[in-house]
Amino acid sequence: MQPRRRLPSCIYPITDPAQAGSPSHAALTRALLRGGARWLQLRDKSRTASELVEDFRRACREARKRGALAIINDRVDLALAVGAAGVHVGEEDLPAQEARRLLGPAALIGVSTHSVSAAERASRLPVDYVALGPIYRSPSRPGAHRALGLEPLRRARTKVALPLVAIGGINTERLAEVLRAGADAAAIISGVCAAPEGAEARVRVLIRDARRVVAQRLLKGRHLYVVGFMGAGKSSVGPVVARALSRPFIDLDREIECAAGMRIAELFDRRGEAHFRLLERRTLFRVSRGREAVIALGGGALGEPSSVRCVRRTGRSVWLHASFETLQRRCRGPGAPERPLMRDRGLSRRLYRTRQALYSKSDFKVPTARLDEERVAARILAWVERRGG
Repeated sequence: MQPRRRLPSCIYPITDPAQAGSPSHAALTRALLRGGARWLQLRDKSRTASELVEDFRRACREARKRGALAIINDRVDLALAVGAAGVHVGEEDLPAQEARRLLGPAALIGVSTHSVSAAERASRLPVDYVALGPIYRSPSRPGAHRALGLEPLRRARTKVALPLVAIGGINTERLAEVLRAGADAAAIISGVCAAPEGAEARVRVLIRDARRVVAQRLLKGRHLYVVGFMGAGKSSVGPVVARALSRPFIDLDREIECAAGMRIAELFDRRGEAHFRLLERRTLFRVSRGREAVIALGGGALGEPSSVRCVRRTGRSVWLHASFETLQRRCRGPGAPERPLMRDRGLSRRLYRTRQALYSKSDFKVPTARLDEERVAARILAWVERRGG
């Protein structure tokens, strides 16, 4: 049995240039990748291998350039010829065992099934995922198998340990219920290819909606805490992530300022750090009892064991990481708020070293030195998608 691997994304587009009005699989692939697709399947039942080989090769090249995976439907020979990342085989195609032997252990291989029992049998094959469908009547294959509905998908989830891909008639309106029924990913053809234009926009919407669903799976009843040293970008990245997940954003430092009626720097100067830390703990405990949110913590908020326990008990945490030199440049840049603990370079460097051990216990680490806030947020959202899917 293959070691279990995570799927690249819970949205699995399948190209169909005829439906999309696209001149080629490569052109449609470029549009899907621009929309955020991390993997896709190249499917074409109407043309011969000789007609498809160059088009598929260009599509696979586009995927590799963007760090995505292009999978070939049915044809192991074409997958080998064009350097595809893997193959998807049907029940009547080359057996999965032979596909694995030819493509090797690194290839991503999936298999189609049309019943719970077939899905269970397929999960014992040397494949990476099992596709079950059609869940709904499929506009792209109206004469295919009878639609299964959601209940068989739920039953398959209890019997199939491998990642489970739902396929057949899935669109933006049906996506959430398919993922909630237990699918790790949804394979979508007409949902991205049904109109002559707009594949990029449609896949972006599907990915956005899917992330909200899987975020609920990963973060149900929990907050997402954004942690890191001063200048890491928590208060700028946090709102971007919150909007994508349809959650409120809470900046703990701003909450403290509102409660104290003064800025953080003034609070330090007038009342001292010990008083600030007391307010910080109380504020954290208060917001942790509220509605599920994305919460940016101050750089030293995890310095107290009780605060660490609170974060672990009530949420997941993401660490925005950068070198001390990068953070210091940010904190001294134009428009940056005053940070009392960054006034003394020696002290701030010691704090940085000490706090790395606290941040390193986070659920996910994002290097931020060369990324803008949108790209940092995109990495966080991709992690949420992988973990929740």
